[in-house]
Amino acid sequence: MTKSQAKDLSKIFPATKKTGIQLLEKMITFDVDKRISVEEALKSPYFNDVRDENAEARHQKIEKFEFEDIDIDDMTLRALILDEIMYFNPEWKKQLKKQLKEKAKQLKQLHGHGQR
Repeated sequence: MTKSQAKDLSKIFPATKKTGIQLLEKMITFDVDKRISVEEALKSPYFNDVRDENAEARHQKIEKFEFEDIDIDDMTLRALILDEIMYFNPEWKKQLKKQLKEKAKQLKQLHGHGQR
C-alpha cells in the first residue's frame, strides 16, 4: 500500500474542537500499534464536557449487543462491512458497478473471441 499524505482534518471538520481533531487523528492512525486504545480515547479532553465517570461507575451492567453472539466467518464479515460502506457511499457504489460491468464486458469479449 502506498503511503499517502495525511489530510488536514480541521479543514474537513471545521466545527470540531482541537481536542476532537487530535482524538480523531489518534483513532484513525493506520498502524494499529500506534493507534489509541479505547481506554485512552475515553480519557481524551474532548470528552470532558460530556463524560461523567462517577455516573459510569454506578452502572455495573455490561451492555450486550445482539450481533455479539453470532458466529460469523471472515468472508461474511467482510461482505457485511462492504455492504455498509456501499450504503453510505452511493456514488462509489455506482462507480464500482460501472467498473464491474466494463470488466465483465471485456471478459465476455475475450471469451467470445477465443471461441471463434
